[in-house]
Amino acid sequence: MSYYKLMIPKERKKNFLALNELDDIKRDHILKLLSEIEPKSFSVLESDKEFMSNNLNLDLNKINLLIDLIMELSMIHYSEFKSDTEEFLTILKQEFDKDKNDDIRPDDWSIYSDFWRKILTLNKGIGIISKATPLVLGKSQLFSGARVFTDMRPIFESDPSHLVKAAIVLHNLEIKYFDGNEVKRVYITMDGEDLINLKEVIERALIKEKSLEKFFEKNKFIIIKDIKEM
Repeated sequence: MSYYKLMIPKERKKNFLALNELDDIKRDHILKLLSEIEPKSFSVLESDKEFMSNNLNLDLNKINLLIDLIMELSMIHYSEFKSDTEEFLTILKQEFDKDKNDDIRPDDWSIYSDFWRKILTLNKGIGIISKATPLVLGKSQLFSGARVFTDMRPIFESDPSHLVKAAIVLHNLEIKYFDGNEVKRVYITMDGEDLINLKEVIERALIKEKSLEKFFEKNKFIIIKDIKEM
């Protein structure tokens, strides 16, 4: 049993319940579209959100709200409750019940919980994305970016007033990474040979990735990448 406690701010609850304004037909249509999203990335692509907005005749802001809520709740549901949907929905209901303000409480909890139960138990489309995301975010350090600063360092003679006759070239590799919500940096000094070695290691990793992709595609596996839309 989980000892996780949900705490949802009142303003957040109002946004939460805005989805209850949808009728049964639109809720079913949303579920259908969410299950049909192709999981290409660790987030729902903007093109998919626009497609949903047009098909449902809903404002794009509401679609963004819906997707954010699904991803947020799904990650808690998957990582903290080990996909125990009924326990999760019970605790969610308790969070709403403790507030006596009728404006932020569901009129019919059974309809509300049934809608979220179907979303949280999707095993395709956005269901795959929401389960894949905690696997990445659960890592202690996530790569953010990198740069290389190249310097030439002169080598002076014993008497520094003499003209410089030699120098070395050094490269400082800066790697940025996420440690929780904090961005950190590490600097590594390298020479040209080190860069060649690093390039070979990266190229080998890319070849292995291509090899695995071919295997997965042949066996009809879904490959999720953190791709960027153009």
